[in-house]
Amino acid sequence: MLHPRVTGAFRALRSYGLLAALIAMGLGLAVTAPGFASVGNGADMLRDLAILGIMAVGETLVIIGGGIDLSVGSILMLAGILSDNLVRGLHFGPFVAVPLVLAASTLVGLINGLLVARARIPAFIVTLAGLYAIRGVALSLYRHDVTSVADALISDPTFLLLGQGDVLRVPINVLIFLLVLGAGHGLLRRTRFGLHLYAVGGNELATRLSGIDVERVRLATFTMSGFCAGLSGVVLASRLQTGAPEAGLGAEFDVIGAVVIGGASLLGGRGTLVGTLVGAAFIIVLGKGQSLLGVPANYQSFARGVVILLAVVLDGLAQRRRLISRVITRGPRTGSVSPAASYPGEARIRP
Repeated sequence: MLHPRVTGAFRALRSYGLLAALIAMGLGLAVTAPGFASVGNGADMLRDLAILGIMAVGETLVIIGGGIDLSVGSILMLAGILSDNLVRGLHFGPFVAVPLVLAASTLVGLINGLLVARARIPAFIVTLAGLYAIRGVALSLYRHDVTSVADALISDPTFLLLGQGDVLRVPINVLIFLLVLGAGHGLLRRTRFGLHLYAVGGNELATRLSGIDVERVRLATFTMSGFCAGLSGVVLASRLQTGAPEAGLGAEFDVIGAVVIGGASLLGGRGTLVGTLVGAAFIIVLGKGQSLLGVPANYQSFARGVVILLAVVLDGLAQRRRLISRVITRGPRTGSVSPAASYPGEARIRP
């Protein structure tokens, strides 16, 4: 059994160490990495953070509910290619194209949710299959009939504002991200759905016995994850001026890494969008800094893997500490105990 001071130190490290590490890393890179502290690089990192962060909001909801969505990168790719086809290929205006793309992405998330919640197929299997299936659909829709660089680029000025425009020097896609982040935070902290979501991830059996529709909660999280991934794909297509087929490759790992590094538990029941924001910023700053320092791509991947592994280890230690504390505090029980009492605060939960 770990000493309380040791586990307390781990808990403090998990709560505040990431932010301190992010600040320290930023200051160090400002001194050592050429161009890191420039205004242009700062704007680029904010735009990158917005695209990663929008996806991470949806992924956070899924993970808090005890699931995982591996298909977000493929949905991002699909949304980007659909945006390209509609705006550049079919000359749809952005006020028509963007809602259509978001509707398609949300539908994909809904299908994932139905397979997980209603068909009771594990989320890992459903979304892993979705990762490949959706990517295949996206690649089949990619246009190969361009004859010049100009033909391959989206030129609609209104659509390009989403990824390249700014308001008072603040990138528009950052404003979109802040809007999504604020809406998600309010959903988690100010609504009954948020309470139900934490309960589902913390103790599904007790939540079900409390009369809450667990399947509906899970279905909603995957649907919102599809919407967020689609929105990121639209913004990325606007920024790149094309629906690049390689744009979403591996994006799911950065997204899940940001959520886990930000303090969410892969077992469900814990996580915040503020933590996800810090985790996403950590991923972006780490990647940009390594690129500016000329670190080879394989070492960049290794560094990200180490950071994610450390976050999971700290989460495991924290989970163990909470379990031991709960056993010591409650002691052995006798008599009949309602399963709903096994989740802290379960008496507050109402369907």
